[in-house]
Amino acid sequence: DRDLSLRLIHAAHPLLDREKAVANDYRLKAGQQVLMISGPNMGGKTVTLKTVGLCAVLAQSGFPVPAHEALLPWYEDMWFDIGDNQSISENLSTFSSHMTRISSLVNGAGKGTFALLDEVGNGTDPLEGASLAVAVLENLIQSGATVLTSTHYSQVKSWGKADPAVLVSSMEFDAQSLKPTYRYVEDVSGASYAFDIAARCGLKPEVIERARQRKELEASQVERELENLERLQETVRKKEERFGALIEDAHRLQKEADQEKAKAQKERSRLREDYAASLDAMLEEKRTEAERIIQDLKGKEKLHELVADRTRLNSLQEDEMLLEPAPSPAAKNHVFKVGDYVRLTGLNTHGEILNIRRKEATVLANGIKTRVKLSALEPMARPVVTKSARTHRVDSVASRFPSELNLIGMHVEEGLQALDRYLDQAVVHHASVVRIIHGMGTGKLRAAVWKDLSRRNTIKKYEAAGPSEGGLGATIVTLR
Repeated sequence: DRDLSLRLIHAAHPLLDREKAVANDYRLKAGQQVLMISGPNMGGKTVTLKTVGLCAVLAQSGFPVPAHEALLPWYEDMWFDIGDNQSISENLSTFSSHMTRISSLVNGAGKGTFALLDEVGNGTDPLEGASLAVAVLENLIQSGATVLTSTHYSQVKSWGKADPAVLVSSMEFDAQSLKPTYRYVEDVSGASYAFDIAARCGLKPEVIERARQRKELEASQVERELENLERLQETVRKKEERFGALIEDAHRLQKEADQEKAKAQKERSRLREDYAASLDAMLEEKRTEAERIIQDLKGKEKLHELVADRTRLNSLQEDEMLLEPAPSPAAKNHVFKVGDYVRLTGLNTHGEILNIRRKEATVLANGIKTRVKLSALEPMARPVVTKSARTHRVDSVASRFPSELNLIGMHVEEGLQALDRYLDQAVVHHASVVRIIHGMGTGKLRAAVWKDLSRRNTIKKYEAAGPSEGGLGATIVTLR
């Protein structure tokens, strides 16, 4: 069997203004033979029939079709019955002419026939006209013809709704403004709005109300149910349109969110690149300054200048180690854990690991907590601190007096004894500034040291060391 399905997408009448014309989509699926259009007068039913009919004729003649997309079967013959000029005085002749053309169509129709019929059965008694229209359409369906028709009759619309070969559609009408929108609404039958249009044209309200009452008295139950169904369909269609608009807005918002996310990711990548470039520049600057300090160290002999420069150098080494630590061969395969004793290769010192987080460790070295990369650590044996080593005896005959005293690991009483001997030797050697390393720990040793310093008349002042000199883990003492 031939597939007589029909499809026109965004089709408009070629003689209408392209800027103002409302384009519509029209379809007849396989198995559907009749496209029935209902709706009010002046709603666009006849123009719709002409639009589809012109597209079919143009396609048959090999001309371009005024639509974005068109699928039209080949028709063996075409029949058109559109009466635009109707008047009361010519009703009989109009109906006779109409029936003459319908008779010829019914007698000659077959598979491959295309028929365009405007208001079948119009111009006579409504009940007889509706019954005649249904009989004609049933005969054309049986013969295999494809039919486009329009109707106002409720009986014809009711029959079309029940027959699967008929697609009942309508032209949209705005009930609020009482104006047609010329939009084609598929699979929804339309009301005639005759009373509303009559009221808009100036007919007296009492006349319209009397007409409504007579209609209620004469209308059958089927007609009432069809009108209710038409109103329900219109309500459902409008809700579907609003729901579709909400879905479209949701898709638009999702698209905008995806674009913002991509933009944020791109900006994050750019910031990471800028940060890496800044780190490289900072590292190069620190290295240059370190080389300059090393050169300056070679020409300085005064102790306080050497101590200050060494502190600055250690700070630079620590920055460099945190930015770009050199991997240690000894630590390459070693798995560090809390409590390990390690050497800090970048600082040339050693201490105990207090905490490990990701690839960094916090090490307590000389009473100072230092955060370093694991790759900058080397495992080493914990040094054995003897009692004599803890006292840090200062040899009066030593050629150079040490500028700092390390009390880490001592008890309070033991640390105060070592502090007393060290400060006596500092006075003997005329030291001006010394550093006492006591660590932070519980704070008991630091409190005892400060209390002892406050009682000595040889002390000019004492204060916590700076961030690069040990912070709260050390005290800078200025002697008189």
